[in-house]
Amino acid sequence: MKVIHITGLCWLLTAVISHQVCYGQDDKTPSPLIGIYGGGLFNTYEASFRKLPGVPNCCTEFGGERGFDFSAGAAFYLFLSQTWSIQFRAAYERISLPFQRQEQIGKAIIGDTRVPIVSEFTLDPTLTEISFKPLLQYALLGSLLYLDAGPSLGYLVQTTFTQQERLLEPAGVTFLDGTVVRNYYAGDIPQVQRLQLGVSIGIHSELWLSKSIRLVPELLYTYRFTPIVRGLHWYAANLYGGFGLVVRLPRRSSRYTSYFPDRPPPPPPALIVGLGYKVAGTGPQKLDIDIERIHEHDIIPILPHVYFPAGAATLQSTAMVLLDKESVSKFDINRLPMRTMDVYHNLLNIVGYRMRKNGTASLTLIGTSSQSPGDRTNPTIGLDRAEAVKRYLVSTWGIEPSRIHAKGRGLPEHPTATDIPDGQEENARVELYSENAVLLDPVEINNTQAVVGASQVTIIPTLIADEGVKSWSISIKQGDRLIGLYKGEGVPPSYLTWTPDIHLLSAQEQQVVMELSVTDNLGRTSSAGTNIPVDIHIREREQESVVGKIRRDRLQLILFDFNSAELKSSHARYIRDIINRIDKKSSVIISGYTDYIGSSEYNMKLSFERSRAVFDLLKPYVSPRQVVLNPHGSRNAPYSNALPEGRAYNRTVIITVETPMEK
Repeated sequence: MKVIHITGLCWLLTAVISHQVCYGQDDKTPSPLIGIYGGGLFNTYEASFRKLPGVPNCCTEFGGERGFDFSAGAAFYLFLSQTWSIQFRAAYERISLPFQRQEQIGKAIIGDTRVPIVSEFTLDPTLTEISFKPLLQYALLGSLLYLDAGPSLGYLVQTTFTQQERLLEPAGVTFLDGTVVRNYYAGDIPQVQRLQLGVSIGIHSELWLSKSIRLVPELLYTYRFTPIVRGLHWYAANLYGGFGLVVRLPRRSSRYTSYFPDRPPPPPPALIVGLGYKVAGTGPQKLDIDIERIHEHDIIPILPHVYFPAGAATLQSTAMVLLDKESVSKFDINRLPMRTMDVYHNLLNIVGYRMRKNGTASLTLIGTSSQSPGDRTNPTIGLDRAEAVKRYLVSTWGIEPSRIHAKGRGLPEHPTATDIPDGQEENARVELYSENAVLLDPVEINNTQAVVGASQVTIIPTLIADEGVKSWSISIKQGDRLIGLYKGEGVPPSYLTWTPDIHLLSAQEQQVVMELSVTDNLGRTSSAGTNIPVDIHIREREQESVVGKIRRDRLQLILFDFNSAELKSSHARYIRDIINRIDKKSSVIISGYTDYIGSSEYNMKLSFERSRAVFDLLKPYVSPRQVVLNPHGSRNAPYSNALPEGRAYNRTVIITVETPMEK
């Protein structure tokens, strides 16, 4: 009788809908809505059975269970009048709940005592359902409260199970076969009834977000009349609570033809952006880059991390430079490009090169997971990443496998912020460790040319955004390298001042490219760009009246952990390299930096603490009058914060030692 009533209700709804579609709506009836929804399920089982058909089980009875899961789907709303409407819902629902019961199955004699034997019976079904629900809706309080009711037709897509009986007490007791588990079975649920008929009742509200978009908070209870397994008392019900996001569709044209032409539709809201610039000075609008030929000695630290995209465990997906066996013999650390990022991208080749030179040095690889949704799909992804690095060093560089130890774990020992995407990006990595410091020692580079100055540029964004601005960004590139980035929420400022970072500029590229990207409150994006020509000015650095030529040692020896200013024991050896380059005539500038994560005030304090920590180590060997502490916080970052390796290299202190040289 229940099934007959549900079928009759479905026919009634179909008849009403057909009438509505055939004869149309009056001018006051709202136009249809379409949208998506998602939220949580509170699932319940009404059950009373011993076992599944044909599956042995010693449990006396499985009873009701409760638990939480999720549901998501799409909905279409058809309005019949101002107060009545029909909602058609299609949903994907997980209605899986494990049955667990503990029972005494006998007694064991331990010594002179009879002790109860307790078993735990587990039946764990996996049930997922695709459901269709036509719901009749009545506006009880306008758009503030609707009552919903209608039939539910579901189809069970996934119907598998596992079961077992495990001995819990007393310890040391086993079954006759010497194990503590019996009656273990897994497979498809026998005699399952995939077609599930039921009824749904609920309430929902509608909150306007814009002229055409509504947010729909809702509660919906569904009870299924069909038992999950034929012949068993096992029924599923759930209470759904979540939110929908719906969009109003354009109204259908009237069935009556007007003798007057329709008014043309209004133009879409405008979103127009432009980007201009002005270079400081009165000369041509070109970016002047000053180059000095000086004796400069750079020491670039090794960042012992290989970063992987979410869900990936292949080196081809990383930024690492991968060589073939023929190219390995030609690799030379002394011929690496003189840029920090180029050194980092050759991390594995540097390590392979040094392991060949040091035949007894060993290496430990620890692969980690960001615990993001992309990484959680593979429980061994950390180990897989470490094994990928090991395979490259073994197969390409010919390193003995016994010298490389690969391990996996969850988050790194010192993770970056786990609650933001950039932090999750950094936590998906392989960390390299070695007791032989030479494998991960900094790379020394001698340079006779350096950028020492550049023009200041005023960036002038212009825009028209009828729907308002949600977010904006301005990227500045020279070739493929990001040398500046500004971004924010709401309308961008009328102008921004860009002072080029001399450590990021290159004299090899002949223009700088700026791009403005704006997203409005409707989600539309528009962009505009402009190119700045570059003039290169090369000169010899001469200060004849004061010090003559200058020798500059730029030492970036220390990389700090995320949100830390603590020096490690390994840093003491690097400090000795700095001390050896300082004499009484030297000037020492200690510049501290951070990544962009956190507030500007906090990052400025952290960069000062990092600079101060290095200065405290240098104090016994240098006069305070020779030293300048120059904390930058997250401003003037040496490297791009858009990349995980850039953020890691920004957690640093750069020590610049300038020493007059004899003419």
